[in-house]
Amino acid sequence: MNVLKCLVFITVLLSSPAWSDKGSDISLNFTDTQTSKILKIIADFSGKGLVLPDPKLGVTSVYLKNVPWREALHAVTSSENLNFEITDKLIIISKKRCTKASILSKEKT
Repeated sequence: MNVLKCLVFITVLLSSPAWSDKGSDISLNFTDTQTSKILKIIADFSGKGLVLPDPKLGVTSVYLKNVPWREALHAVTSSENLNFEITDKLIIISKKRCTKASILSKEKT
């Protein structure tokens, strides 16, 4: 019985927001702010390091309220045409590469 109580306790502990980022919501309110600064705030909030291709990525305005930090990261990177990869300890940002298919689809529109 003690083993079962221990397993339940560990399961509850590991599923709490302190150990899992699934329940970690972030609110952001920025106008005309460097994208790299916003990404650094998201990285700090997530507890991960940040790797940027260029510290001067552009300027972004964002207003998000109680959004999961991964969703906020996706929104900010998408607005600047960036990709991201998340590892155990890092968020790695890279510029999207133009492919022939994406160039052709832009020409059609």
